[in-house]
Order: sequence, then structure tokens, then C-alpha cells
Amino acid sequence: MVKIKSPATGVALAIILVAPAACGKNGGQAQRPPVNLLIDAPRGAGVWRHTSWWEQDKGNSASRRWLRGVSDFTEIADAFGSVDAAKDHFRNLAPEKISPDVYRGVKNDDIGATMDGADEVEFKCGETNGSACMTWWTWARYGKYTVQFTYRHDPADATALTDTELAMIVSNAGREVAKKARGNS
Repeated sequence: MVKIKSPATGVALAIILVAPAACGKNGGQAQRPPVNLLIDAPRGAGVWRHTSWWEQDKGNSASRRWLRGVSDFTEIADAFGSVDAAKDHFRNLAPEKISPDVYRGVKNDDIGATMDGADEVEFKCGETNGSACMTWWTWARYGKYTVQFTYRHDPADATALTDTELAMIVSNAGREVAKKARGNS
């Protein structure tokens, strides 16, 4: 068990780590770690604060989070032992399927972002406040890797991203991941 403590709130979150190899993610084959696919920072809309206390590298899975006001942008990257294993995971274990409590009211939502170099991609919205999307994510596959970008807008945050700003951030992130994924193959 790893405890992650937020310096701002003093709240501790306990996370139980499960070795991805035990879950069959890598299929017994070695691959480059997905931490290499994490973007340096969201680019294109405002200043984002990196929250190093919420960064994880669990071997076959890695994640990083940034804050802008109280809204957040998160990237999760997973590595698999084969393209077929990544395809199966992408098609059968989308974020809304494994965390339905987090990703509620799911609908496809293409805001004009592009994911250059991705083999498969889905743009989704969930948990709306009226007509506004409060949780928006991109689910993409790059060969043996899956990558998820999630933007969560807190209603108390007056600095919500517009669709155009979010599309720019996601498109920039997609290009950065595509470049890094080519180097990881």
C-alpha cells in the first residue's frame, strides 16, 4: 500500500497497487515502461500546476496530474506485451466500463481534438451539469499502449476550459504521446 498525501488539504489517500503482470497486462513479454509516454505538461490553455504528490509509476502503468484552479487534467498510460492485448483492453475495458461511478452519463463527444498517430481513439463526455460536460476524456491506443487523458471541471472553478481550449490541449498532448510512442516501440 502506498499513501499519497496532499500538501494542500492534508488528506491521505490509500492506494493498493497490483502488479500489472499479475493481471496479464504484459503477457510475459518485456516492453518499455509507459512512464515514457507521459506528457511534460498540458500545453495551449493557461498555466497548469503539476501535482507531484499525484504521480505514479507502477511498471506497466503510469499516471500524472495537473491542476488549474480546482479543475484537473490527468494522463494515464498502460503498456501491454502485444498489440493484440492492447487492442483487447482498449475495446473491452474503456474507462467508463471499469469505473462507472467516476464516468457517469457517458456519451461520445468530439470537440474537434485530433490524436495524431493513434491507432484507435474515442472522445467521451460524462457527468453533465445541464448541457455542460463536467468530465471529459480521450481514450486512445498507440500500438502496445493505451493512453487516457481526463479533464474534470469542478463547478466551483470559474476558469473552465472552453471546448476549443480543451481540444487544443488534447491535440497537443496526442502529438507528444505519438512522438514518444514511436520512440518506445
